[in-house]
Amino acid sequence: MTAATPSTPAGSKTGIGPFWRRLREKQRQAMAKYFPSMVDTTFTTPKSRQEFMEEEARQFASNIRLMEKDIRGLKLADETFMATCQQVLGSDLPRVYDFGEDGHVHAVGALDTIGRGTKMEDLQKVQIELSQGLEQDVLTPMKQWLFAWSTVQDRLKELEDMRIEVDSRKRQVFALRQDEGKHKEAIDRAKSERARKDKTKKLEDTWRKQQRKDAKLASATATYQSLESEVLEELAGLIRDAVCLKSYLAACTEFQREAYQSLTHCLLGTHNGGPSQQDSDSSDPPCLPQKVALARPVLVTPARRDWGILFLGQPFLEGQERESGPVRHGNERGLPSEGHREGHLGALNEHVRALALRGRH
Repeated sequence: MTAATPSTPAGSKTGIGPFWRRLREKQRQAMAKYFPSMVDTTFTTPKSRQEFMEEEARQFASNIRLMEKDIRGLKLADETFMATCQQVLGSDLPRVYDFGEDGHVHAVGALDTIGRGTKMEDLQKVQIELSQGLEQDVLTPMKQWLFAWSTVQDRLKELEDMRIEVDSRKRQVFALRQDEGKHKEAIDRAKSERARKDKTKKLEDTWRKQQRKDAKLASATATYQSLESEVLEELAGLIRDAVCLKSYLAACTEFQREAYQSLTHCLLGTHNGGPSQQDSDSSDPPCLPQKVALARPVLVTPARRDWGILFLGQPFLEGQERESGPVRHGNERGLPSEGHREGHLGALNEHVRALALRGRH
């Protein structure tokens, strides 16, 4: 005797039968987009909320990839520029040659470098801090968001497969109910007792099959609803985190500003908003306007997602009081207190009023 072929377990999604059922459902729903009058869409589970959120999140992911690419290019350009600065500043200055008393040509003055005492370790430190700041506090959060988005995308595919499973089972149960009605009509039309028994047996088989399919449909629907709640909550949380991109871009520009400000101090030998003693003793002409004093060279702290960036170290006009350096006042989490933020905004307002009054005079 031939061995019996093992049947597909109840509720299994493997096998040619379930695969063919889901494939036909996908084809029906795809056709319904272009020919809605040809396909019955009453069994299609709506997914408008998911589609809107997914589409806008996908567009945001494209934008954040563009920004990540440009910021990496900016980071590479900064590293190349500062490395070239170190190389050039370490090179020798050209000298003037003239005839000496012995009639031979001699160099006028001692050999010196272009940097003329610039500390190369300070330039290297600025480069390292800028690269680390951009990588850790700007690029890494972007990569984490994109990684979370790829994970949510996989979950969305799983949710879509489950939705197709539910819709195909809805159509299957509906077809069984139609068969039930046909069998009842056939029983009523039966002319003999034997035909009536055959039709009754088929009706009972249809009832038993319908009960099994109803149970599977209920289980699939519960699974889909639970999965939908989880995935859409994850997607909504990811979309809420998208508002932090502006803070990351602000952190990028602030890292650039502070790094190049520090680089300027290293090159000119200035410190605490004024020239150093070494710079005062030198005969080099001033390279900056005397009415503007640069802030203390300090790199900003990492951007916080819940309050953004507090921009400190702005230039102040000569004669205006300023602190020796940006002092951060905050709570135990390192966040600025409300009083400090209001005081900082008040100082900025006073600064704007002073500029307006000077412009009038």
